Amino acid sequence: MGNQMNRFVRSCALACFIAFAAAAPAEAQSIDRSHRGDLLQPALGAELWMSSDSEKTGVVKLTGRALWSFEGPANYQGFDVERAWFSPEGQRAREQTRAYLDVAGAVAGIWNWSAKVGTNGSTVLGSASIRASDWSKELFVEREIVETPRGVDEGIYYTLVGASADLVSGSRDTLTGWAVCRSSPAETLGCSSAERTSMY
Repeated sequence: MGNQMNRFVRSCALACFIAFAAAAPAEAQSIDRSHRGDLLQPALGAELWMSSDSEKTGVVKLTGRALWSFEGPANYQGFDVERAWFSPEGQRAREQTRAYLDVAGAVAGIWNWSAKVGTNGSTVLGSASIRASDWSKELFVEREIVETPRGVDEGIYYTLVGASADLVSGSRDTLTGWAVCRSSPAETLGCSSAERTSMY
């Protein structure tokens, strides 16, 4: 476990160095805005994501991102390489390497969409969503490994499909409804729905 953490720390340091090294010349270079639409705007980045729960299940994901076109956080095209560590119920970490196509864009200035679709060499993984630009409506789908000892060791995956919408929206509060369905070979199809009121 110590060697795994050492490799993980070295990977984080290398990813951060690459991100800063790539950002430095981009910051120094000045491009005329009138010609920016005619040029590819590549970008590099790194992302570290960690989670844990009350059952001592921990997940760490280190992602390196290379975009051949980047016009903003809602409009880009590129690919990701991800290294994931799963420690179900406090057990030893299991590792996976994934590769994804990572794209996002807009439709008529009203809808924003994104898709991150790839594989770990065994099955299709990733997520996709389309939402209203004001966040009032959203449809989404996700496919990922089941984070239990059996799920990680035997390669059991779930598929999650859901939607959310603002049912009533006023000047001071919003009533939002959502519905989600999840299925996997290890469990029966399960669906749930709820409503939530937000006050401002």
